Amino acid sequence: MIFYDSSFLPKVRGFCGNIYAVEHVRNTHLYNKNTSSLVRFFFPNSYRWGYPSWQQRANIAIGLLEFVLAVYQHTTEGMFYLCSLDESVIGYTNQFDVKLTDLSGIVPRNTLLRYSKGVHCTQNNACTYAKYCALQCNNDTNTCTTDLKRPNLHHICAVLDEYLYFDTHNPTRTELLQLFRRCYKLDNRNENAEMEHALVLNDLKSLLWKQIHSTS
Repeated sequence: MIFYDSSFLPKVRGFCGNIYAVEHVRNTHLYNKNTSSLVRFFFPNSYRWGYPSWQQRANIAIGLLEFVLAVYQHTTEGMFYLCSLDESVIGYTNQFDVKLTDLSGIVPRNTLLRYSKGVHCTQNNACTYAKYCALQCNNDTNTCTTDLKRPNLHHICAVLDEYLYFDTHNPTRTELLQLFRRCYKLDNRNENAEMEHALVLNDLKSLLWKQIHSTS
């Protein structure tokens, strides 16, 4: 219940014992590229047909970026990592506010600390906790650390790239592409990694807000 009062989760309406009644989230995922059908065979991008407008998707994207910042800066229980969070569990309301429908892929730093203890490594590949949680190997001690090779934002940018970029108009399209390229270069092993992470996140939010307001 760490994120009990978070605006990014469906609100708990009531409970009886271990059974909870939560806010209904009509749209339970951003998109689904894995369905197979005759329509998908002839129209590979048909999964985009039900997308909201660009401005509405931009609003969802801003909410997702704010969630990334919230788990990164969580003060009560420490930092959290998005180890297996993808588009299938990122939902949104009819007002296009982000609602996470599954938190099982959000892992506290302490969990990674317990995992890394005693894990022998000679290279980073031996320190993979989950799909999006690849840890760094300390070459001096040959043990895994709790430091991610790539920050949470790196993966979220890939989700937003698929969701936003394809029908973004210039000059915003060019700016967005440049920001995504910066995001894909984020690496916690680089000097000033935290500063660049903060700058990319802030620049993405600013660009999206600017476009929403300019078309409203």
